Amino acid sequence: MNDKKPEKSNESDDKILISFYVSTETLDKFEDFLFYAKKRLPVEKRRKLTKSLFYEAGVLTAIADYNAKGEESSLWKAIYDLMNDG
Repeated sequence: MNDKKPEKSNESDDKILISFYVSTETLDKFEDFLFYAKKRLPVEKRRKLTKSLFYEAGVLTAIADYNAKGEESSLWKAIYDLMNDG
């Protein structure tokens, strides 16, 4: 008999945990967006829109925009603005 449990095959096997800080205003905007985005999805897909998926999609989109536009990208402008406001 084999006492080993079958290994799960899912995407999270190759992901790592990261943590970072955001302002309460940013967190509120994020929570609002996630709430309304889930409402727009079909019921059977809502659980798949997780915070992790949202963050990964956002980061990948921002990086793609930066790679295409360089210092004219939304990401670069937001970084510049945040650093000058603080």
